[in-house]
Amino acid sequence: MEKHNVDVFEDSDENLKSVDLEDAPLLCGYGGTHTGVISSWYDFAVLLIVFPVCHWGNNGHKGRWIGLGGIVMAVGSLVCALPHWMAAPYIPSENVHNESDFGQCTIRDEKQCTPASMSSWLNPYFWMFILGQTLHGFGSTPLFSIGTTFIDENVSQKASPVYLAIHAVLTTLGPVVGLFVGGFLLNLHDDFDRPDRYEMNSSDPRWVGAWWVGFLISSLAALIIAFPILAFARELPEAKRHRAKDVNQCHAINADLHKKSSKDTKKLPEIIWVGGMLKMIAICHLIALIFITGLLMHCPKRNFVGVNMPYGNDLHPEDHQPPSIKSPCNSQCHCSSEWNPICDRKTGRIFYSACYAGCTDKTENSNGASWSSCSCISNTTSSLLSSSLLDAVKDDSDSEDVHSGYCSLDCGYNTYILMITIFITTVSSFAAGIPSQQIMLRVVPFDQRTLALGINWTFLRLLGFIPGGILFGVVIDTTCLQWGKSCGKSTSCLVYDPSKLSWTITALAIVCKLLSILATIIGYMTYRPSDLDKGASVASSDSHGALHLVVNDDRNDQPIQSIHM
Repeated sequence: MEKHNVDVFEDSDENLKSVDLEDAPLLCGYGGTHTGVISSWYDFAVLLIVFPVCHWGNNGHKGRWIGLGGIVMAVGSLVCALPHWMAAPYIPSENVHNESDFGQCTIRDEKQCTPASMSSWLNPYFWMFILGQTLHGFGSTPLFSIGTTFIDENVSQKASPVYLAIHAVLTTLGPVVGLFVGGFLLNLHDDFDRPDRYEMNSSDPRWVGAWWVGFLISSLAALIIAFPILAFARELPEAKRHRAKDVNQCHAINADLHKKSSKDTKKLPEIIWVGGMLKMIAICHLIALIFITGLLMHCPKRNFVGVNMPYGNDLHPEDHQPPSIKSPCNSQCHCSSEWNPICDRKTGRIFYSACYAGCTDKTENSNGASWSSCSCISNTTSSLLSSSLLDAVKDDSDSEDVHSGYCSLDCGYNTYILMITIFITTVSSFAAGIPSQQIMLRVVPFDQRTLALGINWTFLRLLGFIPGGILFGVVIDTTCLQWGKSCGKSTSCLVYDPSKLSWTITALAIVCKLLSILATIIGYMTYRPSDLDKGASVASSDSHGALHLVVNDDRNDQPIQSIHM
């Protein structure tokens, strides 16, 4: 039970990290590439240590290895949370300069830009996340390498797939827990623990949630779970009894099975054969491939004036330069680059900030902040609306139709379709995991299973997780419509193109899934059991009758045994 608690914690921790890292870059000016590197560094750390852990841990006390790994993970989570206390309280930059300046259009001197003293890649907070992810990788390696064989060698071979399936289910439950907890925590203010925090509403686009609390929860949970695991014996009480009955299972069913027990054969599932398992894996990936297209579902594109649509006085951007947030209507405002969008409810247009909308007056009410006397909104409205409607919006700047934040967006059924297709895709992808794991555990000698898992994890990192995180981060960055600016340098992305983002992510996911299917087909076509000619026939009986399996028994001087599954 403790082992499965570790499974839930590990995957909850991974998704807490992924959710937490969504808000942390906003404080440090990171883009998708930075976040991708931080995320992939976990897998790089696993790659560095997986073989030493598999080599020494396989012959050592597996419970202690897993428990110590949990402690290392706890330290890693604590390291990732430290930047919260090391950094100053989060205050939007427009409020740092002048408490009476709310980002509206005013005639003021240009603010002097103070360049960052170092590159974002040398930022100490970035390297603290790298250190934390390194410790996460080191600590989780025993769980997914030694932990799998620890389960397999302490239960019967018949029960092993069941326990490993429970292991897979709980590692799937972990991300769900992590996402829900992480999403809830991001609704808390980043500095809720500080009395001098800057008060703002969670609907404010500049809002930063309590990203660091998830790391603290992960750290505490790891410590609580690690100590019971450390108290485990080298092997569980039932392990010797299972080893006395089990044999090292084989690659395929004996060639004479059809002759000796054709009636019993009809009752056996096809996946007893490795080839059948490979077929099941391919089918699962194919189902996932079909439903991956659900990622094409997205919400309508928002209209950002100066970003993906022009101001009202420039209705033909194809004849001019691309849209710009600067316009004659805000040329006297001396606006800063602070991202603080406002919405014109009448037209559904969003402006970069109240300053770039030419607004001069701000009103606070129960519904938040509203703006008036907005020169750019009057120009945009008069250009976009017919003359019959113009009189109705002439006094728009005196109404509460211009408010801080984004305009409401109706995604229709797209959200539900996306959730259903992602669920089916995830289930299908994980369904391929158990037969893959069983093949790997059964086609290698009994004492080399941990090494086989280590090699498997190495290829997963080298070919999947490490380049995948970075690649997806770079691809996401290519769909950015507007980057934040600081002293003329790009920081994090402010606005994405939802259509382009959905198409590029879907295309990349389809390519990855096609590669998985191709690898499975190659495995099916090239698989040749090496021991069919010299293998021994092992009589085994279950509720359906006798079963003769060809085994590759690597235990010297032991007679082949009849097992009951």
